[in-house]
Amino acid sequence: MSALTTKLSTAGQDLISHSGERLARLDGRPLPHRLLLRAMPLALARQFDPAAARDLDAVFELRVRDPHGAPPTRFELRIADSRCQARPGGAPDPQVTATIGAADMIRLASGGVGWPELLANGRLELTGDPFLGLRFPMLFGLPAAPTPRRSISTAGGVLDANTVESQRRT
Repeated sequence: MSALTTKLSTAGQDLISHSGERLARLDGRPLPHRLLLRAMPLALARQFDPAAARDLDAVFELRVRDPHGAPPTRFELRIADSRCQARPGGAPDPQVTATIGAADMIRLASGGVGWPELLANGRLELTGDPFLGLRFPMLFGLPAAPTPRRSISTAGGVLDANTVESQRRT
């Protein structure tokens, strides 16, 4: 990998992480929350890693907490033949249930936070088969640690995500 490719890849990861945080902050509003939930099955299918599920035949239930205290929205995730079928509604008899807030789900998928931190803080709950539950994050390529934010050298100096955000506000 060339230095330029590495720099562009790093810049892309930083942008996704920063954008994920901005999107996560919208979850507290009713309309964005509903839109996030509507996009969840497609997002799960796109994030799914078939190689991590090569020998797996399982049913998961994903419960996404409502930021206003309403009951969580449930999704059934069927994993078989290295494929994931995600659909709205609960699973009749899931082997594992994962419960998380939509904002934390976005932060997790964008590399802003690692799943062990969410698990330790009670912001991610995994119930059911413990060994299968620990495979859940790997099935969707979810990071164990946050993606470090890096600065990007530009002709005008050093640029980082915090600088971009502060300039945007002025």
